[in-house]
Amino acid sequence: MNPIRRRLARGAAALTVAAALGGSSLGMSMATAQSSDAQPSDYQPCDPNGTRTVDLLLVIDQSSSLNRPEVDEGGEIRREALLEIRDLLEGGWLLDDNGSPRGIRVALVGFDTSVYYHAPSFEPAATGADPHPSDEEIEAAVQSPSGDAAFTDYGEALRAALDVFDSSRSDCRVMVWFTDGLHNPVPGRTPAEIEGTRELRNEVCRTIHPELEQAEIQTFAVLLGNEFFEPEQPEMASLSKAIIHAVTGHSDSSVMADLQSAVRCEEIDVQTGEILAAGEVDELINTLIKAVFSTDPTIWQWPCDAGRDGSETHGVPLPSSTYIDWMEALAFGGEIESYALLDNSDPDPDWQRLEANRLRLESDDLRGLSAGWALKIRVRPDDGAIPESVTLECYGKAVDQPLRMRASVPDAEGGKLAANAPYTLSVYMGPYECPVDAGSFVLVPEFPTGARPNHGCEQGQNVEFDYSCGTPDEETPVTHFTGKLTPRFFENLLRRGGLTLDVTVEADFACTPPPPPPPPTTTPPTTTTPPPPTLDCDTSQRVDGEWVDEEFFGDVMVECIVAPPTGGASGFGAVEVTTPSDGWDFQIEGAGGADRRTIDSSGLPSDVVVADDLPRQGPWDRVGEVEIALEWTQPEGAGSETIGVGPEHPGWVDPLEFYRYWPTLQCFGVEEVRFKGDVPQEPLQAATQCAAAGPGMGSLQLSLEWTVETDAPTRGLLESVDWGFHPQSESDVEARLVMLTESERLDPISFVTVGPLENERYEGNGVLRMRAVWLLPWDEQRTIDEIDVRIEVDLMRRAIWWLAALLVVTAALITYTMLYAIMARSARLPSAKRFFARRLEFQAHMDRAGNLTSAALDNISMDADRLVNVKGDRNTLRVEDLSIRAEHPRWSQFRSILDGGWGRPSLKSDRHIFGTHPVHSRGISSTAAQFTHLAVIALRTGAGAPPGAASGIAYLLVPKSAHDAQAAQFVAEVPNDVLRRMTATYLGDVGETPGDPSEEAADPGPPQPPAPPPRAPSGPPPRVRTQDGAAPPRDRAQDETPPPRRPRQSPDRPEEPPPRRG
Repeated sequence: MNPIRRRLARGAAALTVAAALGGSSLGMSMATAQSSDAQPSDYQPCDPNGTRTVDLLLVIDQSSSLNRPEVDEGGEIRREALLEIRDLLEGGWLLDDNGSPRGIRVALVGFDTSVYYHAPSFEPAATGADPHPSDEEIEAAVQSPSGDAAFTDYGEALRAALDVFDSSRSDCRVMVWFTDGLHNPVPGRTPAEIEGTRELRNEVCRTIHPELEQAEIQTFAVLLGNEFFEPEQPEMASLSKAIIHAVTGHSDSSVMADLQSAVRCEEIDVQTGEILAAGEVDELINTLIKAVFSTDPTIWQWPCDAGRDGSETHGVPLPSSTYIDWMEALAFGGEIESYALLDNSDPDPDWQRLEANRLRLESDDLRGLSAGWALKIRVRPDDGAIPESVTLECYGKAVDQPLRMRASVPDAEGGKLAANAPYTLSVYMGPYECPVDAGSFVLVPEFPTGARPNHGCEQGQNVEFDYSCGTPDEETPVTHFTGKLTPRFFENLLRRGGLTLDVTVEADFACTPPPPPPPPTTTPPTTTTPPPPTLDCDTSQRVDGEWVDEEFFGDVMVECIVAPPTGGASGFGAVEVTTPSDGWDFQIEGAGGADRRTIDSSGLPSDVVVADDLPRQGPWDRVGEVEIALEWTQPEGAGSETIGVGPEHPGWVDPLEFYRYWPTLQCFGVEEVRFKGDVPQEPLQAATQCAAAGPGMGSLQLSLEWTVETDAPTRGLLESVDWGFHPQSESDVEARLVMLTESERLDPISFVTVGPLENERYEGNGVLRMRAVWLLPWDEQRTIDEIDVRIEVDLMRRAIWWLAALLVVTAALITYTMLYAIMARSARLPSAKRFFARRLEFQAHMDRAGNLTSAALDNISMDADRLVNVKGDRNTLRVEDLSIRAEHPRWSQFRSILDGGWGRPSLKSDRHIFGTHPVHSRGISSTAAQFTHLAVIALRTGAGAPPGAASGIAYLLVPKSAHDAQAAQFVAEVPNDVLRRMTATYLGDVGETPGDPSEEAADPGPPQPPAPPPRAPSGPPPRVRTQDGAAPPRDRAQDETPPPRRPRQSPDRPEEPPPRRG
């Protein structure tokens, strides 16, 4: 068995995760849903027997929640997933039974609260054009066109799907609808939104669902996010799930487990779709591939997790690999760490490392596996999970159908079958093989009609059937049979409607009518000498043998039969073979290596096989003649005669036709490469969709030949361009010749120029011819294939670097100026009409921690009769005597431009320092330009400040539409917090510590003068003894007044600038 070559799945590609979740925590609910919903389903959208074309619509959620940094910022994961799906459909994986593309066409639509028709047509791209959907269309589908204001509207997505499918005329219509959360067309959860969702549910039940059912649209709903299992709004979750249930009819999905019957549509009684839930972000690509696989009825599933021992799984026994084109395993809840192919001939195979959540095995990877082999997989669960939480789902596809075989009837005389006679029909299945159980291979001949089951076979490549021609009226040729084959262990493969292989069997014999009855006679028959037997030889030779390593052990044979005449023969004779051509040495089998064999009439009919050993290695280029003669002697002195001579020219025989491991050179799609733009500084690279594989013996030589087309105008020195094969690894170098030996592949094949091009103008077309030649171990070469890759070149001379740099600098200055202009215009304050304001004068004192505090700021009343309107415009806001002016950085302050503008508070009277919340990065005395709530604290300093106390004014701005609880929390917590942050600046300005007044300003009313501090007791405090006689610890606060302290700065935050003085 050749070494296994595995193909790693492309990364952990996926679309997105739930908007409400971050990192990898999707919760146990989603993991449970994936585990339960990942089992093989009975639902299949397309009829296996009637589907020829499929239209597949991808409806992609583009709400802003998908572009959060912890989810899929920039759409990288979704972009990778859509490219994977497009390549899957264009790569020739999904084929019909004739090996032709099944015709799966794709359209792409996005939605949030609007619809974006990225690629609304199902028509595929024209030959040579961009793929469909194009890279640009996929890029647009992973962005959020509406920015942070984009939400999710189920109704827009479903109505858009109906519009796109109006132009579909396919046999099967499938929609893959992907969303990351509940229906949420507007921000917040208001009663109006819930009522609107209930109306949408009614519309889906009564209008949209009947239209989907009438158009025969099947839907896969791919759901991401924990909102479906642990919703914060149960009513919205129930209505959203009722809409999904109405579209799919998937009642037994775990997502619908808690959906009340009262919320469901009464009209839904048929399943028209399936709900798929993904547990991790890197499982989404597997979930989407599962949906795509489900659209092709020729793809089957198989239990690859039939037995499990911890992290090691064991699949069911599988049929011989000669019947399998490819197989794929998808992991959910973890990844595939390694795998092994357990074959009867190798009970202890090597484990191959993978470390991906997707395993794909091609036919070359499975070569040589006999019936009963199994796939073993070791899984690794996600962090913190047990191995049993990893589920596997496996798919596969049989080889191209119909399987082509050839039948013969060994007992037929000259290819003629007598009427009503029993015969054994032998079918040569090569390259397919036994075991095939009795009755699992059924043939239907063109004559006579009626199914014929097989006899069982355990090994080899021949299957036998009972056959009889019946009683034809005339000679009837039989040239082919049709049949159905179910090899052993095919019952372990799951497919709707059963899984069999179509077979076409070629034949070359005829059914003859029975001889007419002899006419009645009244005279006794005349005694005559019977005619001699006949010699009938097949004019075409055949080769029989097998390959062992690099040698062929076999013969070239000619088959003859000596048949008696009607009524029998008498006498004796001999068959003699003569090989006058040089190099041949034909002998008669069964004659002890002689070239003559005697035959008696009692031994007729007699098979005669003439054979010659072939050389074990080629070339096999001998031609010549062989003569086979029958000499028969009649009894009673009738003499002897030569009955017949033949055949001549056994022809050129080629045992390589029986060799299974030929080299290959294949290309998928039209090969054409274009180079446009400036001449690059590095060599040109041309990638193709071609691949090459080495032979089982010898080597495959790949060479390149570059030819410039002369029938079109050219510029530059295209003839001087020298091409080589692109290195496959860093240790390789480009080469004009590549040699591939056994188990070596070049996939994909890419080319690179030998060195960079000169900085000149290049224009024209050329052809790069790839030639594959098989170098056999003996002195023989065979050209396997030649493939032309057309290359179009339109390259301009590179620009001067300093000019380009100057243009870049100029463009940067213009861009910066425009950005500054936009910033300066946008650095405005909120509208004054949005706020109410409250003004409060207060007194403050030092607490024990050395911070300013005020009891008046803890109990601020926000009653309506105490609130005033805010005046001004977007440049200046005014609250009674307070003004807040909008400011922004100067043009030269480029480091501050991205911080935006700020608000600068000021008072007309006295001298003050200010503190704000929210605060701008310039310091606590500046507020952020945009805010929903604002607190400004002004402390008096200088001559206007009361002696021995801190007094100030608090200004609070709250939105007119604010919720009572939200405004109350802001008023209760923020003012004193701002006052505490102003302590250090205030002490540095006034140079004294305010006392602890016994009275603070009532609310409202003018501030009261501070009361004198209480007199300390004249003597020391009395000593108190505990029960054990020891003195308690001395309280520092009883002995001394703590000095004022500056607030300690956080080690990870620079010290804020002092507040601005008014």
